[in-house]
Amino acid sequence: MFSNYIINFSVPSYKSIGRFLKLNEFYDRKSELKPPLTNANKLKRLAFANKWMENGICTLGNVIWTDETRVASHPNNRRISVWTNKKEAPIQVKMHSGGNSVMFWGCFSKHGTGPLVSIQGSMNQTEYISILKEEFIPEFKKAKRAISGHWRLMHDNAPCHTARAVKAFLREQRVKVIEWPPFSPDLNPIENIWQWMKQKLETEFPICNSDEEIEARIFEIWQTTTPEMCSAYFSNYYKRLLLVIAANGGYTKY
Repeated sequence: MFSNYIINFSVPSYKSIGRFLKLNEFYDRKSELKPPLTNANKLKRLAFANKWMENGICTLGNVIWTDETRVASHPNNRRISVWTNKKEAPIQVKMHSGGNSVMFWGCFSKHGTGPLVSIQGSMNQTEYISILKEEFIPEFKKAKRAISGHWRLMHDNAPCHTARAVKAFLREQRVKVIEWPPFSPDLNPIENIWQWMKQKLETEFPICNSDEEIEARIFEIWQTTTPEMCSAYFSNYYKRLLLVIAANGGYTKY
């Protein structure tokens, strides 16, 4: 029944499809793990970058950067390779994996690391206020005594951070909080420390068989974070802001 049809595929005489794609300026690149960004989120990111950039200088000053992270014994960090042209950076939305894992809260400034705390279960406002009282506030006061100038707290918009009780506590303690744009891990340099720690755990230690092993090793790695590393993560912060401005609030390479 198909005898009257002749199908002729004109395919160039390249040795492989990959060779053909490369000659046409397509490259096999791993997609980058990024959070979802709406137009409204981009505008908030752009406003943040413009607020803290003045004549090419970052005016944030002294900041204690904080964040929570979950460390898994079997992390799901697989990135998918796709063919794109030279100008197009592939994006892959990052999904967190479950399983045997421990959550940590930590903080640092450009002068060095502060406390690191393991969290049982998930973080809620009661747990967070307890961490602020016992860990953050002493670190905040110590920093203000040691180094003059304005000090600010950075935490993201997780519900436990933005609860009314948390805001009231920070006001009572006279802690200035940076207004943070949503879905902006690339603007928080502690994410670089988390990434470095997880990579070190994954490449230099055997697989953790218990929560206790995860805790012990992460605390051990945290102790090896030097003041020089912390300074380096923040010293070029103005570049992050400039990239956000150049991208109109969109994704950056960080």
